[in-house]
Amino acid sequence: MGWQIRPYQASDKPAIEAISKQIWSGHDHLLHVLDEVAADANAHPFVLESRGRVVAFANLKVIEPGDAAWMELMRVHPRYRKRGIAWALTKQLVEQATEMNVKRLRLTSMITNPAASRITTRLGMREVLQLRVMWKWQFQQLRWKDSSVPVHPCAPDDAFQLLQATPHLIPSGLVVSHWMAYEVTEPTIQAIGETAQFWKSVTSEANQALTFGFLRRLADHTEWISTIYALNEPAFLSCLSQQFQTAKEQQAAGFMCIHTPEFQAAGVLPGLKHHTRQRILALYQLDRPFPTFK
Repeated sequence: MGWQIRPYQASDKPAIEAISKQIWSGHDHLLHVLDEVAADANAHPFVLESRGRVVAFANLKVIEPGDAAWMELMRVHPRYRKRGIAWALTKQLVEQATEMNVKRLRLTSMITNPAASRITTRLGMREVLQLRVMWKWQFQQLRWKDSSVPVHPCAPDDAFQLLQATPHLIPSGLVVSHWMAYEVTEPTIQAIGETAQFWKSVTSEANQALTFGFLRRLADHTEWISTIYALNEPAFLSCLSQQFQTAKEQQAAGFMCIHTPEFQAAGVLPGLKHHTRQRILALYQLDRPFPTFK
């Protein structure tokens, strides 16, 4: 086949950027994080060359002190798709995880992505949960507000205590922060709190909620990244309103929110009925022993 898979090098950047510009109409997330991935000691990025040309990229990111690894940022040049390249890179990531004695592999994908579905099925990964993700740009003029349920800042310790007292608040016992899912432990919540701000609502048993967000600085813009867990719609809407207000205060250019799929904001709320994107994500997991490949 004339393929070669090898670790990513700085000299590969122009080729990866050229591939990325052909994805999501040039708005691919990889364009903004490639340098960050390359500098991350917990990241293991690979490229695939076909006859000397770099045509694909994928990364394995180790999280939770070696307990879990994330298969992410799989990109294949449009001209080279449907040739088994994504599967070849997937096998490389699995072999890398096996070599590092990682306990579990995770992958997040849009539920409408058939290529990812084929890979997760072939690997024997199980779907752990589904989440809704929403993106909004030019939201600074958004006038909608909801403060029906009081939402107050809290420390990571308080957030962890809430999760211990209300384990059903977070599906599957995994807290999701900017695409990645983590086991709910005190060190994990403390680690999220190093960059994110937490808020909570505990006004009543029905209104309990936890939300957090942080400002992500990219090469050419900033984005407010948030997550909301709520037991009912009023608490969810109040948390969402609070996150939008904080994003405005931080002068973020973009807004992203991940939350459980039973709540709907995009296409429904005033100011979010138009020009607001949303997708349903599925989180997949594979526990050891991982498959071996000949």
